Amino acid sequence: MERPTELPSGTPRAEVVADLVDAFSDHGVPALLVRAPGVDAGSAGLVGEGPWRHDIDVIVPRQRRTAAGDAVDALDWRLSLGGSALWRHAPTVSYHWDYGPDLFLHRGVPAGPLPSRALDPLARALSSSAAPHGGIRVPDAATLAVFAATQAARPTPHRALWLGDFRVHLAASEPGTVERLARRLGLSAAVRWAQGDAAERLPVHLGGPLFDGGATALAWRTALLLRRFARPQRLRRRLGGVPTPGDAIARSRFAGLEFQAGPGAFIPQPVSEPMVELASEGLTGSGGVVVDVGTGVGAVALAVASRHPGAEVHGCDVSADGLRWAARNRRRLGLERVTFHRGSLLEPVLPLLEGRVDVLTVNVPYVPPWALGRDYRDRDGTVLGRADDGLGLHRELLAQAAAVLAPGGRLIVQLAIDQWELFAPSMASWGIAPRPLAAASFEDAVCWGVAEAFRGTASRGV
Repeated sequence: MERPTELPSGTPRAEVVADLVDAFSDHGVPALLVRAPGVDAGSAGLVGEGPWRHDIDVIVPRQRRTAAGDAVDALDWRLSLGGSALWRHAPTVSYHWDYGPDLFLHRGVPAGPLPSRALDPLARALSSSAAPHGGIRVPDAATLAVFAATQAARPTPHRALWLGDFRVHLAASEPGTVERLARRLGLSAAVRWAQGDAAERLPVHLGGPLFDGGATALAWRTALLLRRFARPQRLRRRLGGVPTPGDAIARSRFAGLEFQAGPGAFIPQPVSEPMVELASEGLTGSGGVVVDVGTGVGAVALAVASRHPGAEVHGCDVSADGLRWAARNRRRLGLERVTFHRGSLLEPVLPLLEGRVDVLTVNVPYVPPWALGRDYRDRDGTVLGRADDGLGLHRELLAQAAAVLAPGGRLIVQLAIDQWELFAPSMASWGIAPRPLAAASFEDAVCWGVAEAFRGTASRGV
């Protein structure tokens, strides 16, 4: 199968779309590319550039959902949302790349809060109008205009994006073709609405008109009302059909392993991966003792344990939800020897590990309260640190760290870069000699500082 040639080479979007083409071809999955910034589908541009994360949309047949998922799973995405548990039958699964595009894989045309079957006639029209385009099939401009109008009519935070796509495809279509097609499909209400000013003003949590009349129009209005007043809010979002963090189970690839995180648990982030490498540097021989504070779903603790089978590894956290997911990840990865404890900082392991810990990794909330604005609400307590500088928990930890670290033991802390100089004197006051920053990542927004050497051992440069 030919790779796309219209995409500018070397861009993250180009690489992902090219990889998708090969993956779908290898798995025999017929796929329709309905949105990809930079792809020119004949006279219509699949555009929508701007500050949008909603970058690439692909539709596959519902009956090939398993094969399509296997195809995308073969790629090097970082995070995936949806496709399991309560979201197993939702029409959309999203995939996200580091510093690259987001992929929304649709099993059928999304019609939430109605099932995707409600728009099967449109799905057939998209497929029948599609032509090969650089190795993948892309519908014609008129059908894409109708598709964009239907997506704008749904309750969605991406309405402005879909309305922009609609106007591009409408302008690229022969006069009257979009209206005739929409009328034949019973969707002219959505097209007329997308052409007017009311679409721009509609709040994103509400839906616009979609079907022309009859039972389908009544079902649509009823579904919108049910979604609008559904409780709890998680159910409301579930009816929308697009998985979101905190609702759908997330799969995250971290340090060469795959972790799951569900509601109430923090999703492992690539900014924390260097902690695993630095922890490995602090382990010599076949053994060693490692404690991961703020372990969440167990990502750092389990990644270290997978690399050091002889190490004694513990994880501590205050979150019962996070620790439940840590236990599930432990079972999935076959690392039952890792022990998780519930409690604040090092309190659960203080008597057990006094003076024995070789490596202590710490990722507790550190963002200063002022940094995200007074309106920010840290509902799960995983972001905002204590004290004005965000380092209150870290200073509280130091007395406990001094008690558990072995001579020469290593402390690895995730901090923002400008917090390192604030925290280094506090470490030194407890006999933990800080060394220069060991790692920096995430566009210099987050760094990892390593303070090693305890009980007077000299610090070592990086």
